[in-house]
Amino acid sequence: MKIKDFLEQFIEGYLFSDLENIQKRITLPLPAGEKYGASGYPMDTSILAGMEILGFLLMTDGHKFSDTHGTDYFNHFWNEYFAVEHPAYTGLAKIFRNLVRHGLAHSFITKHGVYITRGTKEVITINAKNKELCLDADVFFSEFKQVYINRVCPFIDGKSSPAEITTMLQTNLDSIMASYEAKSAELFNELSTKGPAYNDLTPLMRFAGASGSSATII
Repeated sequence: MKIKDFLEQFIEGYLFSDLENIQKRITLPLPAGEKYGASGYPMDTSILAGMEILGFLLMTDGHKFSDTHGTDYFNHFWNEYFAVEHPAYTGLAKIFRNLVRHGLAHSFITKHGVYITRGTKEVITINAKNKELCLDADVFFSEFKQVYINRVCPFIDGKSSPAEITTMLQTNLDSIMASYEAKSAELFNELSTKGPAYNDLTPLMRFAGASGSSATII
């Protein structure tokens, strides 16, 4: 897959479109009597995951992708791109990685002192003495998207060292795809040895439409 197509489908398509649809469909304030469901957690989980994969794509050290080096990829995007565009986030990569991303990814709960809001339109506020961090998910998404448009897209549309950097991005994407393909093959091959139930394609037909084309919507 070409890097331009990947960014268009997975970042601008799936990631941004999902987040934009959340914003459109989850009305704020919430209807009377409802306290939960503003979707701030899913928004921030998605944004932080997007930062990590972009961080690897933008790595310049030539190393192959490894799913054990996520912190390095996240920090690279945060420090070299996100905080450069939005200085208020300078020095906060570790806080966001450990208290926000890890909390949400592993238990769907931010760790103590982190408050996620929507609809305030306020930039990030942090108070180390009181051990509090307040983040508006809509503002955070807008800031993330701005960094992508201003600092990633120029590498693809020919405005900044197109040959060298586009080649780097493509090489890094190929590394991700090779790693994911190998892991999928390993686990599906392991599953196929567990008995005929896992090798029967019939149940998969429920995902097909009348014409035989996939009806799954991402």
